[in-house]
This record gives sequence, C-alpha cells and structure tokens, in this order.
Amino acid sequence: REYERLKEQIMNPMANSDLKHLEMWGPIILSLCSSILLYKFNINIFSNELKLVEIMIGTSGTIFGFLLALLALIIQGSSPKLLELAKNRKTLMNRVIKYNRTVVLLALLCLAFSLIVMIFGDSIKNNIIISSIYAFLATAMILYTIIFVLIFYEAIKY
Repeated sequence: REYERLKEQIMNPMANSDLKHLEMWGPIILSLCSSILLYKFNINIFSNELKLVEIMIGTSGTIFGFLLALLALIIQGSSPKLLELAKNRKTLMNRVIKYNRTVVLLALLCLAFSLIVMIFGDSIKNNIIISSIYAFLATAMILYTIIFVLIFYEAIKY
C-alpha cells in the first residue's frame, strides 16, 4: 500500500497537494491582478504605437501553431515513447493534454484580440478597459505556457 502511494506521488506530484490549486488558479489570479492594477493606475499598454500588439501577434501565432501541432502528435502519435507515456503515466499525460489545450485556446484568443486591436487601433488604443482585458489574456497565455512546458518536460524526462 505504501508503495502504491509513493508511486502515485512520483507519477502525479500534484495529485493531493495545494500546489494543484496554485497550478490551476495561479495564472488566472496573477493575470487578473495585473489587469486590475493596469486599470486602477490608468496604465495603457497600447501607448507605444501598438508595438506590443505586433509582438503578441507573432508570439501567440507561433505558440498556437506549435502547440496545436504538438497536440495532434501527442493524441495521434504511435511512437513507442508516447505509447509508454500514455500507458504508465496516464495522469501526467492527461495534464499535458489539458494544459496544451488551455494554452492553444488562450493563444487563439490572444491572436484574435491582437488582430482586432490592430484593425481598430486608432479608435480603441486609448481605451483602458480593452488594454486591461488584453493584458489579462497575454499574461494568462504566457503563464499557462510556462506551466505547460514544465509539465511537458516532467512527462518526457522518464
């Protein structure tokens, strides 16, 4: 019985831990805090001639494309390593797929929002609410990408 408990902790270190909640809600809370701070102190992230938006279009587009392709490889892959991971480390692979899907959706939202801001740049670039929403999306995407990378490397290191 003790062996099974230790095995579960090694296979899924977040299973019975408060870190599970931090992993899941931490990026949302930090993104929300950054968004609220930008709004409260009236800081507009679009003030630099939409340079940040151009950078985020490239970044979110790259993250979206790469992780979507990676998700397809993970789900449809039949390599011996992927089959072994799916069989022996099912909970960890489920986390990898879950965070991959989350980051892909956030990257798509951030990309769409960036394109909307670029199209309507002059009319909305001074809107602090849109700036705050954009900061929330961009921060969440970056933080969830970091979490995904950490979990992905944890999954493939064995």
